[in-house]
Amino acid sequence: MTKRVLVEKKDIMESVTKRSIDKMVFNLSWRSFIVGLSGTGTQQGLNLLIANLVPLDIANSYLLTDKIFAQLKEVSRAPFYSKIPEFTKLRGQGKISEMIEKVRFSMGFSYLVIISGLIFLLFLGNTLLDFIGSKVHLIDASVFFLMAMFLLIERYTAMHTQLFTFMNNLIIGYVRIIITGVVTIALFYLLFPYLSIKSLPFSSSIAYLLFFTVYVVRKNYKEINESFYSFEKRLIIPVSILFLLFSIFYEIFISHT
Repeated sequence: MTKRVLVEKKDIMESVTKRSIDKMVFNLSWRSFIVGLSGTGTQQGLNLLIANLVPLDIANSYLLTDKIFAQLKEVSRAPFYSKIPEFTKLRGQGKISEMIEKVRFSMGFSYLVIISGLIFLLFLGNTLLDFIGSKVHLIDASVFFLMAMFLLIERYTAMHTQLFTFMNNLIIGYVRIIITGVVTIALFYLLFPYLSIKSLPFSSSIAYLLFFTVYVVRKNYKEINESFYSFEKRLIIPVSILFLLFSIFYEIFISHT
């Protein structure tokens, strides 16, 4: 009789734990959707605006590149976002060290997808577009690299936002993502007369870094008791260096040939 009661109690506890985890994942998902919609809405609005401010051929190239980047971003999300239920479960079980290692691996995989995709697009993107008969090509290299920089910053910020979210079951930066959007629009307005279309990815990058990225990652490192270097020495640091070196190499030796 006692054994049966213990088994029933165990089943009840496992059922409650499972429901708690499912509820947590659901809460994180819809809150993340709202924050993501706020950031995406600003970018889409500015994309529509840029189409009316620059020559049609440049606008078409920019919007095509942006759409391709959006698809690359979606593909790069899979290695990290598909593991969120597993991360949440490990967090609930108190296996923080194991969770952090799995988070690092998934982040690294995501960055690898992005860098590989960018390199492919640079060398073979226009060739592929010609092959399928497209009359529009990718944007020129200088704008491409600014867009790529923002893509990396956005992914870096987004993954750290998710890490904080399932560590605390709390969405961080509701207000700051709105401020980031406002600052992006203001910077774009100020810089467009000088940088033209380059002002859009540049403004987005600066606004993200100053008003959202730094805020999120500092809280995150404190939460997991890590420094920027200790956590990122095999992640965003080498990825950023690789991206910078490749950009310089491409600009010097390839883009003008």
